[in-house]
Amino acid sequence: MSEPCRIIITTRPSWKFKPIRVPEGFRIINIPLTEITPISVDWNHIRAFAPQVLIFTSTVGARIFIESENEFVSDKIEVIAIGSATASELSSRFSNITVPASRNSDGIVDLLSSGNYNGRKIAVFSSAKSNRIIQNYLSKNNYTYIQCDLYDALPVSSSKITEYLTRNDVAAVIITSSQEAEVFMDIAGPQAALKPLYAIGETTASTMNRIGIPPSEPLGKSDLESLVKEICRKFSGST
Repeated sequence: MSEPCRIIITTRPSWKFKPIRVPEGFRIINIPLTEITPISVDWNHIRAFAPQVLIFTSTVGARIFIESENEFVSDKIEVIAIGSATASELSSRFSNITVPASRNSDGIVDLLSSGNYNGRKIAVFSSAKSNRIIQNYLSKNNYTYIQCDLYDALPVSSSKITEYLTRNDVAAVIITSSQEAEVFMDIAGPQAALKPLYAIGETTASTMNRIGIPPSEPLGKSDLESLVKEICRKFSGST
């Protein structure tokens, strides 16, 4: 008799989630904790600023940018993408794309501090709920930049995630942003500790530790698919 399928819960907004292939015996169920709402952007203002460097902190922001009629395309513009998935979204329009070694906001700060970026005009495209680590660094170090919020992430009106936390076939829950960690804690309450929780990256892990739901190992490197595969290997080796 075959063992029951192990479920791994992910918490990405529906618009951001893409199916992930998992080994036999596992199944992914995505239960959004937030929903994406695009924000109106004054593209004329950004064009007038004439940015030389564009920074993108998420695939959602990259997709909104590409799908908008902003006409930004130039071989002279350098793009910094927070990860490979974000870079892939932007590759249809830009060829000069850099991904930092550490695929998070701190990694982008490290890239900026080690490169020839001060003195160049920078536009930062992100969520209204971004951690502002990059923006704070730019302000503190007197970079010339503008901030552009492309979308907001609002808590879903209702979530079924608590229904899964008591199920025996649920093996793990992956929290995919700091905001989702806080929403999850608000929704789940004491049930938050019923299943092993995993963080998509260091920033999310820090938030989870701060609010009292410490993440399990392994810690993600801002790549959901890679983290899912690591968790599957971990549970495949357990008895």
